Amino acid sequence: MITLQHITTSARMEEYHRFRHRIYRNSVQAGFLSDESGVDRDAYDANAIHLGWYAGEELRGCVRFIRPISGPQPLYCLTHMPVEAARQVCTLMSSYLEQGLPFVEVSRICIDPAYRDLATVKEFTLTIMAMSHVLGLDQAVFTCLRPHMPFWRRMGFSILGGAEGFSCTRSLERSYAMMYRHAELPLAIREQLPTREDRIRNMEKAA
Repeated sequence: MITLQHITTSARMEEYHRFRHRIYRNSVQAGFLSDESGVDRDAYDANAIHLGWYAGEELRGCVRFIRPISGPQPLYCLTHMPVEAARQVCTLMSSYLEQGLPFVEVSRICIDPAYRDLATVKEFTLTIMAMSHVLGLDQAVFTCLRPHMPFWRRMGFSILGGAEGFSCTRSLERSYAMMYRHAELPLAIREQLPTREDRIRNMEKAA
């Protein structure tokens, strides 16, 4: 069974940062890496929840949930957005924070190439959604490339108006800001989450 787990030990954290670098380096998103050190770290990592997708003890995927940091670019996605798209993301973020609701950016979604068949990617996505609900993080934003957008739409995510089809300032790829709201997920998606949430809770109790 593949499980999504919090990354807490120094050894696993180092493995995770190297995994991120390897996946990005061998993709169209290589331009997002700051250097060729073999380790992908940035200023947003200190304020993020880091999760690894493990097949036994082998890291096969990862994701991070970034809480907004202080500064002019509180979310990582703002570092590579044009002005209007960034403004829409900031407005969305502020609307939740002003209501006292938690809000995160879902970032650095990486999957080992051997695990990218549609069924496995869907399972990874559902598990991420289940974990976010367990953590009480029911509002989020993230960016995706144009070819991936239809998949995210089918999974219940919506496009943020004013931040659709923008040209990423790093890769120049056509990109979309996607919104996640647990309360607005289609019933067919939401019904698939409770069993995964229970699995996560049971695993964390046993840890």
